[in-house]
Order: sequence, then C-alpha cells, then structure tokens
Amino acid sequence: DGAISASEFVRIVRLCPGSKSDGLLGARIRMAGRTIVRSLRRHLQGRVFATLVTNLLNVVMYDSQCGFKLFTASTLRPILNDLQEDRWLLDVEIMTLLLARNANLEEVPVDFNDLGDSKVSALDPLFMASGLWNLRRRLQRRGIAL
Repeated sequence: DGAISASEFVRIVRLCPGSKSDGLLGARIRMAGRTIVRSLRRHLQGRVFATLVTNLLNVVMYDSQCGFKLFTASTLRPILNDLQEDRWLLDVEIMTLLLARNANLEEVPVDFNDLGDSKVSALDPLFMASGLWNLRRRLQRRGIAL
C-alpha cells in the first residue's frame, strides 16, 4: 500500500545475502535512524494483536502484522500447500508454520509511513481475534506444537 517505500525495500533486500536468516520480517520499531508515522490507535491495535499472536500461537515477534516480509524460496515452498488463510492472518499462519519447522526468522526495523487509507474497519479487530483463535485450534488439530 506504499507505507514502506521502494528505497526501504531495496535496503532490506540488500541485507539478504549477508543474513543467516530464513526470512526477514519488517518491524515498525521506533529507534535511532528509523521513522515511523502512524496513528496512536493503529499502534495500539498492532500491539494488542501482536500480544494475542504471542499468547495464542507462541509467535514471539514485535510486529507480526507489518506487511514487509522476505523468505527464501527453500524455506517457504514446503508450507505453501498447507496455507489456508487469505487475509490478515496469512502472515501469522506463515510465521507459525515456519517457526514450527525451526526456521530462523529475523525482524528488521523499517521506515513506515501510514498513508491513512486503512482498510481495517472498527469491527475487523474482533474478526481478527476470532480468526487467531480458530487458527490456533486448526493448527493444534494438525498436531503442530504451539
């Protein structure tokens, strides 16, 4: 959606050859040298969601919903047929399945500028929380340790 610039994309891609990670995940972390522009409401929603992801799925990531993610093909390919989510929870499902296979995922701080035309409605967080619970149950039924 343009919230992460092309130059930021290039910066992260350049980190790949030296990385020992199976995936690089963008994280909107306010720290020296990084610029984060988004509303307090969106920040708080993200923190609550990341806490739910950690507690329900044992995916310990600061920013599970940042849309910037790079994976090696050899890491991602084995789980593609197992994916069932198609909206907000796709990122979480991918991370959960990869971590269950002991993938090494690394968060990388990114510059982020919320353009304000979010497609998240006031009720969507409720659907997302419910979806997390359903994802947890589905993965447990498949024998995936959380």
